[in-house]
Amino acid sequence: MKVIEKGRKVVKTFLDFIKWILCKLWNCFWIPLKTFFSKTNIVRSILWFLFTVGFSLIGTLINVIKVAVFDIPQANNLQNVSFLDKVCSSLSFDSRAGTFYTFSIVLVASVLYPLFEDFLKHEWHYTHLRIVTIIVAILVLVFGGVFYSFSSINPATSELSVSSNWHIDWAQFTFVILSVSVAAYSYSIGIMVESKDNHPEIDDYADKDTQSSEQMAERAVNDNGDDNIEI
Repeated sequence: MKVIEKGRKVVKTFLDFIKWILCKLWNCFWIPLKTFFSKTNIVRSILWFLFTVGFSLIGTLINVIKVAVFDIPQANNLQNVSFLDKVCSSLSFDSRAGTFYTFSIVLVASVLYPLFEDFLKHEWHYTHLRIVTIIVAILVLVFGGVFYSFSSINPATSELSVSSNWHIDWAQFTFVILSVSVAAYSYSIGIMVESKDNHPEIDDYADKDTQSSEQMAERAVNDNGDDNIEI
């Protein structure tokens, strides 16, 4: 009986540990995402996406307009090529040139310094989240560079024509999604650090002892300030 009870306790402890890990991972994913789309930050988030992602792909957008709207270059048989095929053909041209690899590499590289900057300022909130984000960003950079180097052997875009026989470069599409996700996640962490949001479930620095000591320090400073004013 004792062996069975010990086995049950071990299983229960293991299940509780798994549950704690899953809850921790969910909070690490959901809280920054909720911060990104919150009402107080939605305007900033939209502007960030517009300027950081939209303007970074301005060349691709112009190519889409050129091919889909102005038919440059013209398809061999325009009647059999729909507007969607023209848009996808334009995106296929850019993917053959490795444009989206370059976009992914530059976008992820641009978020690394803001992640390191808070460490230089001795700001230790959300340290684990930033370290994990840095590791993921570096991995995206490395593998993005490797994939881009192999994509350079593809035929030049001048040899391609607009048609319905376009294809999706899934590797390049995956790197775009990863890079935008990492950049948005990094941006959300920056908002949380800036706004001093209290999320002890994911902030390893925001424990009760640290919070109480910081509050006591702030009260001491305020009290000294009040004493000076009375004098």
